[in-house]
Amino acid sequence: MKFAAAGTGTAALSEAKVLDAGQALFKAGGEATILMVKPEDSLKIAAFANAAGRTREINNGTNDKEIINVVNLYVSPFGEYKVVINRWINSTYALMYDPSMWRTAVLDPFKREMLAKTGDADRHFIVGELGLKHLNPKGSAAITALS
Repeated sequence: MKFAAAGTGTAALSEAKVLDAGQALFKAGGEATILMVKPEDSLKIAAFANAAGRTREINNGTNDKEIINVVNLYVSPFGEYKVVINRWINSTYALMYDPSMWRTAVLDPFKREMLAKTGDADRHFIVGELGLKHLNPKGSAAITALS
C-alpha cells in the first residue's frame, strides 16, 4: 500500500501518517513489525514521545544522569514497530513491513561454469538469479511524498 502526503508536494513524517498507515495495514490483514526510516525521520520519531509528554524516567539504580532521546520501539494501537534507520532508503519514503512475509525466490539456481583456459589458469564463471517474493502485498506500506 502507498500513502502519500496530503495535497501536492512533500510533507514531513508525522505520527498521524504512521498511525494512518498502521491502521490501513491492520484493516488489510497485515501486521507490520518494522518501521524503516531515513536518519532525519528518526529525529522526528524521537520527538513523538515529547509531543504529548509521554517520556518516562528509568531508574537504573545508580546516581548517573542519562539523557536518552531515541525511540527503538513505537507502540501504536495497531501494533508494535521496531524503528530501523536506513541510510540508503529513498529520502521521500518510510516503509512499514513484516520481514516474515518476504522470501527469497530462486529464479535460476547458481551454477559454476568453466571459461576458456588461459595458460595454466582455470577460469570459472558463477551465474544464478534470485528474486524477492512478497507473500502478502497488502501487508506492507510505503509512506511517500516525505520531505
